[in-house]
Amino acid sequence: MKVGFVERLHRKAVAKKEQAAARQQAEKDYQAANRLQQECIGGDACAAAETVIDKELGL
Repeated sequence: MKVGFVERLHRKAVAKKEQAAARQQAEKDYQAANRLQQECIGGDACAAAETVIDKELGL
């Protein structure tokens, strides 16, 4: 099935809109996860990342 130029533009616009909505929705969870991570480690995001990586590597 051949998709016309206008249809591709429409699909692209819809996809961009959906991506923006998903990004906005995920932002709340991302911020909450960062807060929890910082609380567990005492506020240092680098230390939090290092702790997680070390744990994953079994160090």
